[in-house]
Amino acid sequence: MITDLIYYLIGFIIVLVLVIFFLLVWFSEKRIKKNFEIIYNNLALKRKGTLIKKINTTFLEFTYENSPIELATHPGDRDLPSFIRVSATVQNPQNHQLKISPKMFGSNIGKDHGMKNISIGNVDFDTKFIVKCNNELFPASLLNSQIQNNLFSLRKKYPTTTLYSNQLIINIPDYNMTSEEYDLLIDTALLFIDRLKAI
Repeated sequence: MITDLIYYLIGFIIVLVLVIFFLLVWFSEKRIKKNFEIIYNNLALKRKGTLIKKINTTFLEFTYENSPIELATHPGDRDLPSFIRVSATVQNPQNHQLKISPKMFGSNIGKDHGMKNISIGNVDFDTKFIVKCNNELFPASLLNSQIQNNLFSLRKKYPTTTLYSNQLIINIPDYNMTSEEYDLLIDTALLFIDRLKAI
């Protein structure tokens, strides 16, 4: 009988631990969702943009220097992994193709059609990021110190920046970011827009 009580007690403890775990996960997700709504509402006010919600994806649309900007956030589901993505229509008359991503294991595997690895001349940046382009001189001209610093600050979020035709996209495979990180992501895209107009 004592043995049965021990088994019942162990079972009760296991169930209790599982209930507490799932409650903590539920409260955590609820807190993240609440923070996310506050962040997006603040961003909409700050950037004078429009919020649009489509199923599980939230969009913020605004204009910067006549360039349409879209910030999209998806928490992840069975069909799509989580992501935060800012995209912009930019000036790219020479049709430069560019891809910038943090270095990590296996990140240099595979080829991007028409592009090759480029060093921009900054040892710190070149050792932390992979830069691919269809023009050897373009990346060094585009990536000024401000853009490099911003990408360094976002590095732990694994941002991938692509420029193709007139579309600039910075994609982060995450859903949970602070208000400051959202601002940094958007400001980085705006720096790219300014730089593309200047060069």
